[in-house]
Amino acid sequence: MSKGVFSKGLAVLMLAGLLAGCDNPQKTVIPADATTWKAVLDPVVDALPEGDRALLAGYLLRSQLRAGGAVTGVTVEQAIKNQKAWLKEQEKHKSAQ
Repeated sequence: MSKGVFSKGLAVLMLAGLLAGCDNPQKTVIPADATTWKAVLDPVVDALPEGDRALLAGYLLRSQLRAGGAVTGVTVEQAIKNQKAWLKEQEKHKSAQ
């Protein structure tokens, strides 16, 4: 197999993977580089219900504020679930005080 055919095949597979993620915005992986979040996540955020938008925003903010705030390999769906769990935990702490 020639190098050109392999490169084209790899590019097609990568594009197919990106397009598959477009079917379900919640499957989009949050980029580790926060400087690319706006470009990558704006279309995803537009497709989310308002409540999920707020949860995702909260998760992203928390990820930036905590030490070593890089997000790696986390999908939008996981981020929303993580934020819900974190908020629930915060409510438990408030109730215990």
